[in-house]
Amino acid sequence: MDADRESQPSHYDTEWMLDTTPLTLSLDILKLSPSVDLFASRINKQGPTFVSLRPDPESIAVDAFTIKWSNDIFYAFQPFSLIPTVLRKIMDDQAEETLVMPKWPTQAWYPKVMQMIKQPPVELIPQKSLLQLPNNPRSLFN
Repeated sequence: MDADRESQPSHYDTEWMLDTTPLTLSLDILKLSPSVDLFASRINKQGPTFVSLRPDPESIAVDAFTIKWSNDIFYAFQPFSLIPTVLRKIMDDQAEETLVMPKWPTQAWYPKVMQMIKQPPVELIPQKSLLQLPNNPRSLFN
């Protein structure tokens, strides 16, 4: 089994996460305590429970789109390419989520986000440590 695991490609070099300090401050401002991280792995999860992209014995499910989102308070720092799909899932499940997404007013999905928000968004201050690779703390998103 260990030999098989060693032959699998590592995806840990693409598993960026938001720095926990600004995330915690933002959640405090919003008075939210998400219970599940929807797009995570064991190395970049932002809470005790998470949904993974691939099978993982520590995750509560595989593939966030296969579970109902209205059952818990979720946190999502999804790949940006999935934002339209995430918005559709929120509408379909009549869910309320805490989403981290870029402020890109020229994107086709941006007006929909502005219609859907329940609270004013919390803007994160750009800084070198805002996005991190947890398996390589010296590697920062520039």
